[in-house]
Amino acid sequence: MYSRLDLEWSVYPCGTAEFLLELLRDEWQRCPVSDSSLQGMTDPRFLHSKDEAAGREPGNNPWE
Repeated sequence: MYSRLDLEWSVYPCGTAEFLLELLRDEWQRCPVSDSSLQGMTDPRFLHSKDEAAGREPGNNPWE
């Protein structure tokens, strides 16, 4: 992971999926990314941009 704030690389002992899951569950001792808005999500999920666009009918929010 590259930190734009510190201008350095960090290596995490896991694969990409595990890294993202631990990020979303807020399981890292120190936040590994500069944006903390992803931390502590109670129901993390992936939604492809095509599915999101198709679900955005009037009055419908595909993320709820």
